[in-house]
Amino acid sequence: MAFNAFEDAKACLSRARKHLKSAPWYLCSAWLLDAGCSHALGQNEAAWRHFQKGLAIAGKKQFDRLVLKEAGRLIHFMAWFKPESIFSSYLKALGAHPRQGPPGQGLQIRMLGRFQVHVEGRKVKHDQWPGSKALLLFQYLALHQSRGFIPKDVLVEMLWPEQNPDKTGKRFNTAMSRLRKLLEPDLPPRAPSAYIQRKNDHYRLSLGSGGDLDITKFRAMAEKALGMDKEVSREAFAAAREAEQLYTGPLLKDGPYQDWCIRLQDETKNLYCRLCRMLTVLCKQNEDLAAGIMYAQKFLKTDPFDESIYRELISFFLADGQYGLAHKTFMDCRKRMQEMDCPLSPQTLDLMKNIPST
Repeated sequence: MAFNAFEDAKACLSRARKHLKSAPWYLCSAWLLDAGCSHALGQNEAAWRHFQKGLAIAGKKQFDRLVLKEAGRLIHFMAWFKPESIFSSYLKALGAHPRQGPPGQGLQIRMLGRFQVHVEGRKVKHDQWPGSKALLLFQYLALHQSRGFIPKDVLVEMLWPEQNPDKTGKRFNTAMSRLRKLLEPDLPPRAPSAYIQRKNDHYRLSLGSGGDLDITKFRAMAEKALGMDKEVSREAFAAAREAEQLYTGPLLKDGPYQDWCIRLQDETKNLYCRLCRMLTVLCKQNEDLAAGIMYAQKFLKTDPFDESIYRELISFFLADGQYGLAHKTFMDCRKRMQEMDCPLSPQTLDLMKNIPST
């Protein structure tokens, strides 16, 4: 899953550091890369802790070139984030010029529910997008941030599959130029963009300092909650509830009908359903009927074909004395199962026996 790449990278770096104590150059690099991953996930305090560990080694060993290579984009942000740190003079020597006042807002991208983009606080209206290809290019780059720089050939094929590359290459340059102009209207021609970064014929989208991508944050928090020990129900429930609240609707609800988008939509929907199932089970354990009903209904709104969740919802209604709603839920379940030509399970039929006739 593309969205888990930063978390996977952090886990790999954590394991690697245990074996790099005798190799300061690589240990320093690992800390700086970890800082970059944490920053990309919006974990700025963790990013600072890892960043300063790398700086401590770099300052002692004079690894200035390594810092600039691995964390050049972080230097200015960290200099603002901790302006009075013991590394302030070192960061200044590396060329950091922290701005006065709060950091910029960068790109604020909402992929869940209604698609929205703000650039440094400026909302990009729907009719401002310079064509469907520029919009599609932006969405693809945003959702594949964790892949790093993406070859131009991959982007061209995604935009114009199986078409003449001599023609589509020129079209790509036009779409990219229009996208850069939309994000940074005052950007001079050929000047490097703060958001569309390029290395040779490879491109990636940067959120900029203070930027945010909702789907990345949702997936990181959801995976964290799902990985928690369910025996510690209070902490697990709090983490899962916080992650669930970040989900404001399907990923790119009106997005492109392309394989890559459909795959990511399915992954995100399944992740949200796993989260709702976890919350439903924890509510059942804690006998929280109202919350259990809410999360079971949210699950079924997203995936109305899961018989086991219908059973949980019926059980909640029965325990709460809402027999009419229990009967209605049973009928809804039977209808959905008939649509799939699936017979109701014995467990579901047994529940029907507990529903008083209305």
